[in-house]
Amino acid sequence: MDSHTKLHPKVKSAITSIKQKIIEGWSVAIGLSGKDSFVTTHCAIEALKQAIDEGYKVSPMSIYTIDTSIDNFEIMDFMLDVHQSIDDYANSHQLPIQTEVLKPHLMTRPMVQYLGRGLLLRTAQNQHNGRQCTSVWKIKVLEDHLRGLENSLGTSKVLSISGVRDSESSIRAINIKKRGESIDVVTKTDIGYKLAPIKDWSLSDVWSLISFIEDGEIESFGEDVVTDLRKHYAAGNSGVCDLLAGSSAGQSKPCSARFGCTLCAIVPKDNSLINQIETNEEKYGYMRGVAELRNFMLHSLNDFNLSRNSVGKQIDKDGNVKLKYNDYSIEFRQSLLRMVLTLDAIEQERTDNPKFQLVDYSTLIAIQWNWAIEGGEGSFGSAIKIWHDVHTNGERYPIPCIEMTPAKKNLTARYVSISKLLESENPKGLEMTSEEKSKYQPHAIYSDEGVIHTMPYFTSDKTQVVEGMGWEYIECIYTHYESEGLTKDDSVCPTAIIKDLMQRGIVTVQSSSLNRLNERVKRAQAINAIKARGGDIESYLLLNSSDTPVKSDLRDSFQSELF
Repeated sequence: MDSHTKLHPKVKSAITSIKQKIIEGWSVAIGLSGKDSFVTTHCAIEALKQAIDEGYKVSPMSIYTIDTSIDNFEIMDFMLDVHQSIDDYANSHQLPIQTEVLKPHLMTRPMVQYLGRGLLLRTAQNQHNGRQCTSVWKIKVLEDHLRGLENSLGTSKVLSISGVRDSESSIRAINIKKRGESIDVVTKTDIGYKLAPIKDWSLSDVWSLISFIEDGEIESFGEDVVTDLRKHYAAGNSGVCDLLAGSSAGQSKPCSARFGCTLCAIVPKDNSLINQIETNEEKYGYMRGVAELRNFMLHSLNDFNLSRNSVGKQIDKDGNVKLKYNDYSIEFRQSLLRMVLTLDAIEQERTDNPKFQLVDYSTLIAIQWNWAIEGGEGSFGSAIKIWHDVHTNGERYPIPCIEMTPAKKNLTARYVSISKLLESENPKGLEMTSEEKSKYQPHAIYSDEGVIHTMPYFTSDKTQVVEGMGWEYIECIYTHYESEGLTKDDSVCPTAIIKDLMQRGIVTVQSSSLNRLNERVKRAQAINAIKARGGDIESYLLLNSSDTPVKSDLRDSFQSELF
């Protein structure tokens, strides 16, 4: 205690604040992600230790890191080392601390959203309600974690300790004030109770404590890993990370690198990632390919003909769909998947201990599921075929280096009927075929239109891929289908994989979503039928729209009229 007071007065204040809340019966939860949360975690663990030494009964402490799957891989790997150090320290001092790595629900992870559902790369221009990626990939995960802690502990007194600081930026200071976060007063926010014990710390305060730990002047869980923390920040700051960086007017490069998602395009340029690679190619150069992927996705975002789908996914109450450039097209997603799997393959060839795998078996199944229920992929299991092209057959797909396509006017939204398409193709959705009925006991889906008899299926609270079941399907079952010629059989609709995945229990579905899933599969089957005949769905819809004149080149004329 005395050493903390002597070396860094603000540390005493932070420790005292957290300790008081622990004594009052709060269970503390801390998100560990960088330098600020590192020093906050130090203060919280010291507070817990002191409370125990003083004879108080304490609640367990939760220290977690959220892995979105595309966070800066070197920093995420370092955080795993920090977790191990905390575990070792907690064991040696008999502290009730649990460390966890939390992840978003599979169907909401970046690769499934971008490559599977076709959601656009997040930029400042298309984030209408703030950073939606943060909301989905981090805040929702935190909310679920805090709710789980409340349930397991049987109390609502779960307190999130954050490492936010006023001096990080003016915007951050405004948001902290808006939320009412305080150094020593518990604040109720939208995601629970919060405390900001280092709110008034400067950047130099943070690095001073890190230096004291590094020099062994303060005991800490982080004494064996803190040097690596400095090295990572130095690399992200072009090799500079001095103790008092940023504390005077003469300092032009304060040690305040920001490490986030490698594909983040909210900012025009990821300087910290680029600095890492350029400062130490040997250590960080393996991330260059992911940086190139980010640039390609960003530069092609406004190249509508290359990257975008022009037919909306939603059918309104009148049976219409919207024609306007929106999400990534299936063809573009297929190209992205080839590039991403190539990055994975190159990383696996580089080392026996890969630092990342952007698309694993479960993620691939989730991508395939989304393609199949959307329609237009062209063949049965096309995502799995691309996997084998790269990982089994050794094909490699480099990332093109292209110039940024400037923003331009999108199509004026137009609604056209899809009813004629559905009527003419008469798709069956999830309804069992005669052959399927002879093999399986049918399950029923009840709707306003009557009973639909479908393949056996397994339900869950949300649609999800069952962990561990993707490997067999991709490596064994699909390759068997391929050897039997089923993947090239034109009579097999790509949507057949949906019933197959459901029947095998590889994908479990939410009961309340079965009717909607059936309707989406019908639409996908109709689109696949048009594509199988060499047609274009946009042209078909335009030709069959009562107020649209027939023209020789519908796509080009439609664009020229509306730009």
